[in-house]
Amino acid sequence: TQIIKKTLNPEWNERFSAPVYSSGDRIRITVWDHDRWSKDDPLGDLDLPISHLKLDVPEDKWHQIQNVSTGDLHLKITARK
Repeated sequence: TQIIKKTLNPEWNERFSAPVYSSGDRIRITVWDHDRWSKDDPLGDLDLPISHLKLDVPEDKWHQIQNVSTGDLHLKITARK
């Protein structure tokens, strides 16, 4: 994704498509900071099971980021055939 500078509440508003081969698959999202002069650091991640998604029914939900003390990620997901 693009880098969102100078904010603690970034909004990406980006769209992605990914093939899914099994309803047992999971989507893993890792959020990183951006360091200009050193290595980027992971800020947390989200491991989202897709088995609960219904075809062509959008899910619009906030998810708590894991492996970090605070942080939420707002996702809109639609499973397509």
